[in-house]
Amino acid sequence: MIRIRFVFTFVLCASALAQTEPAKPDDLFRHMAGKWVLNGTIAGKHVVHDVDAALVLKDEYVQLHEISREKDATGRPKYEAIVIVSLDKTTGEFTCMWLDNTAGGGLSAAGLAHGKPDGNAIPFVFGAGTNDVTRNTFTYLPDRDAWTWAIDNISGDKAKPFARVTLMRR
Repeated sequence: MIRIRFVFTFVLCASALAQTEPAKPDDLFRHMAGKWVLNGTIAGKHVVHDVDAALVLKDEYVQLHEISREKDATGRPKYEAIVIVSLDKTTGEFTCMWLDNTAGGGLSAAGLAHGKPDGNAIPFVFGAGTNDVTRNTFTYLPDRDAWTWAIDNISGDKAKPFARVTLMRR
């Protein structure tokens, strides 16, 4: 009976610790992979997108393919993006390249962002080194196995919310 209580107590403690302890960078990286439904607000409008994310190139990168369910006048997705995320395992820093169909120019320094994990959050800053930047904070929610993205446009020291979305597994 004592052994059963000990095992039960150990399992409960380990489970509580796993829920509160921040994920390691490699764990955050791997939790990105999957099929997701993105739901929330972008530029003041409610959106629903499908996001397929997979480990690629010997699991060195996560490739996300985001497609809006909303269509344009020609029947094509109103928004589409390909996002590549990598993890430098020696520094624990993430790099993100965001390519989308809004304006092009993603294959420039402004299309790359770096982020050092802060607990379960990865604050990516696009356009670093300029006065106007975009910060997209990816936050993993281990208790729900979900992600949030909080996107803010920052000019000088003023941040303006642009998007608040949640990614849930399909």
